Amino acid sequence: MNRFLKAALAAALASSLAAPALAAQSIHVDFDDNNSGFGAVWAGYFEATDTNADGWISYSEVTSFYSGGAGYGPLLSFGDFDFADDVWKANPSNLYWSQETTDHLWGYFDGVLPETTVTALAVPEPGSDAMLLAGLAGVAALARRRKLG
Repeated sequence: MNRFLKAALAAALASSLAAPALAAQSIHVDFDDNNSGFGAVWAGYFEATDTNADGWISYSEVTSFYSGGAGYGPLLSFGDFDFADDVWKANPSNLYWSQETTDHLWGYFDGVLPETTVTALAVPEPGSDAMLLAGLAGVAALARRRKLG
C-alpha cells in the first residue's frame, strides 16, 4: 500500500476516534409579543445556525426572519439569543430585532421579553468520518489486490 494511502487511512481513523467537535446547531424559533398589547404584529419566527457553536445566535447567524408587521423585510438588527436556555437578550439599542419595509421601521423593543419556542432542525448524520474511513479502506484493499494479482 502506498505511503499516501496509509497516511490518509491513519488520518481518517484518528479523526473518527477523536472526541467529536461541536457541530453547528440549526434552530427554528417561534416568538410572540408576550401579551404586550400589540397582537400579531410582533409575532413571527426566525431560523438560524449557530456557526461558531457558542450556544448563542447573533445577527450574522440568522438565516431567515419573519415578523407579522414587516413580513420578510430586511433584518436590520438582532439581539443575541441563547437557544439552550431560551433567553433573548436585547442589543445595545434595547431592541430584540428590527426590520425595515418601504414605509415603516419595525422593531420589538418592549421591556417584556418575547415568548419563544425553540425547535432544533435536522442536522447531518455524524457518520461522515466513518464513511470516509470505510471508503479509504476499500480503496486500500483494491490497490493491494491489484498489486498482488
